[in-house]
Amino acid sequence: VAIEKEIATYDSDPNRKIRSADLSECLRKLGKACTRKEVEELIWEVDENLDGFVDWDEFKLTYQRNLADATGLEPCQLFNVVQFMLYDKDGSGKVTVDETMHMLYTRYGRDKLEGQMKLLFGEDLATEDGDGELSFSEYLAAICSKNRRQFSQGSSEDARAAVRNKK
Repeated sequence: VAIEKEIATYDSDPNRKIRSADLSECLRKLGKACTRKEVEELIWEVDENLDGFVDWDEFKLTYQRNLADATGLEPCQLFNVVQFMLYDKDGSGKVTVDETMHMLYTRYGRDKLEGQMKLLFGEDLATEDGDGELSFSEYLAAICSKNRRQFSQGSSEDARAAVRNKK
């Protein structure tokens, strides 16, 4: 329900589809200027029926896939935009430790919360620039870094398992 309300803020299409113009406006408000082609690629990566829009079913599918993705390989650009908007409770264009903590607790549970917070905000939970907030571009950089580490760890573990299996 919270996701639907957030999307409705930017959704100007009465058929409840996310259009490239809607997504472009959302990204502009978050401080990220994208070309039309870049926005269309964000939509394309989750557009299952290839109609050039993201409908509610496609959105739910990509959101659920990303929540369940343990590999970091699921197409996640649109998911990252929505996730940031959900964290940014006050609409300031920045997320704080407090705004993010509840969402990560819900997603990862108590055991993984601290590790996930440190991945986004750094060891001392103060962010790289020390202000304790992440702009959208800082958030994307933290998420991409987290996904690269997750992928390389998975690749290393897969390689070690393959070597063990050959012995």
